[in-house]
Amino acid sequence: MSYINASPGSANEVVLSITAQDETQTPPVDLGGPMIVPALTDISFANAVDVFTWSQLDESSKLQLPTTSTNSITGNIVIDPTTYFGDAADPDPGSAPKIGLFGLTNNKVLVTFSINIGQQNITGKGYITGLTPAVSADSTPWVSPFTLSISGEISLV
Repeated sequence: MSYINASPGSANEVVLSITAQDETQTPPVDLGGPMIVPALTDISFANAVDVFTWSQLDESSKLQLPTTSTNSITGNIVIDPTTYFGDAADPDPGSAPKIGLFGLTNNKVLVTFSINIGQQNITGKGYITGLTPAVSADSTPWVSPFTLSISGEISLV
């Protein structure tokens, strides 16, 4: 049996890449290059399959059928000011590196993402939500949770 060792410096190091998309184009187009989100402290994937449940007069138990699913990715980051608030020097207007995580969520920008897990990449598109930076006496760097609310399917590449 083997396992995926995600320790820093290994070939399996977890990397989250985000690219802003222009939804006014059909199909949406990338706005500049990707932003690699630094200082991930943890990351989780959630897939919640919705289920339609009903009762029948001829059954003693309820019946169920799966319907659509809701996918999301959550995590925490130690805040880097350039990544969080954007890099004014970035030449690509509207790009993820230019407007930062705060700009992506505040402006409700559709993003594409890629996260490596071992030798596989999980990709999709969605919106960044749930940024709630916090600092405390026990943890002096600013830390924020985030959620990638996924729109549509996720893919394993």
